[in-house]
Amino acid sequence: MAKTLSAEPTPTNVVVIEDVKSHREFVADALRDRHKSWNVITHESASGALSEPMLSEYGRKIVICDQVLVDDVMEGIDVLLVIKRKHPDVYTILITGRQPELGVAALKLGICDFVRKDGDWRRPLLAAVERGAKANFARGPRARCFAIMPYGGFFDEYYKTIWMTAAKRAGYTITRNDEEPGGKPILREIWEALGAADVAIAELTGVNANVMYELGLAHGRRIRTIIVAQSAAKLPSDVKHLHCIIYNVRRPSWERNLADDLVRGLIQAPGYDEASPW
Repeated sequence: MAKTLSAEPTPTNVVVIEDVKSHREFVADALRDRHKSWNVITHESASGALSEPMLSEYGRKIVICDQVLVDDVMEGIDVLLVIKRKHPDVYTILITGRQPELGVAALKLGICDFVRKDGDWRRPLLAAVERGAKANFARGPRARCFAIMPYGGFFDEYYKTIWMTAAKRAGYTITRNDEEPGGKPILREIWEALGAADVAIAELTGVNANVMYELGLAHGRRIRTIIVAQSAAKLPSDVKHLHCIIYNVRRPSWERNLADDLVRGLIQAPGYDEASPW
C-alpha cells in the first residue's frame, strides 16, 4: 500500500552557515525563490548558528554548513555535529570543498549529506536541500526498513554488523522476516511486513530465488527499495537497469564504505517519487 503524507502544512526552516557573503546570499536567495513559504536564515559564523532559535521550533529543519569558516575556531563538520547532538531531528548538509574523503567521514559520523564545493556546486547543493526537506518530512521517529536477503552463514553476520548499524545511523528500525513471530503463512508475513515498511533493502548477490520473489512483492507494494549486490554482472535484465550499490569484499574498508552508502540511501529514500518504487 502506498504511503500518504499528512496534508497539514509543516513549516520548513533552513539555516545557511557560510562565511563567503556571495555564496551565502546565492544559496539563501535561490531557496527563497523556489519556496516562498520557507524560513531561510543565514549566518557567517558558527557562534550565531549554534544559538539559532529556529532550530528549536516545530517543523522540518535543515542546516547547511561550509567546512571552511575562515574566521571561526570550529570547522563545518564540528558545527554540524554539535547541532545534531542538540537537535537530532535536524537534517545536516556539509559543503566539503575538494576533499572527497571528508564527505564519507561526515556520513560515518552522522551527517546526513554532503556536497563538494567544486564546479557547479550550487546545483547539487540545492538538490540536496530538496532531498533533505522531503526526507525530514516523510521519515518519522519510528521509520521502518525491511531486509530482503538470504539467511545463514555470511549473510547473518553481514546483516548484523552492516545493515543493522546503517539503519540505526539513518534513524530506522530494521527487521528480517526470520526475526518476526511465526504463526502465519510465510508469504502473508512478508506481505504484511512490507506493507508496514517505509523502505526495503534487497541483497541480490547470488540471485536467490526467494529474494527475487520478495523484491517483486516490494515493488508490487510500491515500497522504495535499495538494491545491493557484490556484482551487477549476473543480475537479471529486469533489474540490471536499476540503481544498485555494488560492494567488493576484497577491497579494504568495504564494510565501512557499504554502510556509508546504505546510510545515504536510507536517508534519501523517502524523498523519491512515491508513485514508483525504483
